[in-house]
Amino acid sequence: MLKFERSRTSIESELISLKNEVYSYIDETIGTIRLKFITDLPGQDSVYRMQEEEAIAYLKDEANKGENDPELDPSNYVAIYHQIGLVAPTAYEIAQLWVNKANLTRSEGAKIEALRQGAKNTVADATTKADIISARLRFDELVKQY
Repeated sequence: MLKFERSRTSIESELISLKNEVYSYIDETIGTIRLKFITDLPGQDSVYRMQEEEAIAYLKDEANKGENDPELDPSNYVAIYHQIGLVAPTAYEIAQLWVNKANLTRSEGAKIEALRQGAKNTVADATTKADIISARLRFDELVKQY
């Protein structure tokens, strides 16, 4: 009986190809998960950053305002005041909402990125086809929480 053995180069090439396929799968899956927490509109990340910065400034100024001080000047918080009645009934509630949303996005974003990077590291460390498949299956289990 003839016995054919694959060359080391052939085996390594197959592993590299499978790893690249799994890397792409991980990135695509994480991209879908991220869309549950962020809006995928051009420039929206800048809008969210501006809202958070304005909200932090508003809450700081509101906290430092004395009892006899005048109300805060709406022209200093344009984004917040344009959203009154749309997002929440008061400027204070909008500011709180925006800060809380930014904190949640940061927290979830960090967890999701750690999941992505950890999965890719596991795939990178895999030395066999079975290891790569196992890493993919483990990743699939971990992303079920989202």
